[in-house]
Amino acid sequence: MFVFTFLSRFLGWEKLWQDNFVPWHESIVNPKLVKYLDVAMQASGKKDPSVTRFFVPLCGKTQDLKYLYDKGFQVIGCEGVEKACIEFFEDNKMEFIRKELENGMILFQVISVISNLS
Repeated sequence: MFVFTFLSRFLGWEKLWQDNFVPWHESIVNPKLVKYLDVAMQASGKKDPSVTRFFVPLCGKTQDLKYLYDKGFQVIGCEGVEKACIEFFEDNKMEFIRKELENGMILFQVISVISNLS
């Protein structure tokens, strides 16, 4: 499961994303996530990634999301800029649905990952 929540009233960040000024964005997975993922799993008391959820607030289009998804985790990202959500799915060749919810929120959910093996 992969879910993005978009908060429509997130001021300031949207202009930065529209101007492609995102100096905080890293194009690699956070090395500490890779190093300490096993520790986080032990702390959760769960052994099966498919029943373990990771919540990533203000996630942008971080590669941490895809890394966790590929490991089999349920990943929930919360982002204030729709462009960041869409770019994440497009950059990672993931098909998704977009659904408008109450209170101006938008749900993005992956429906398939497009294989590069064609």
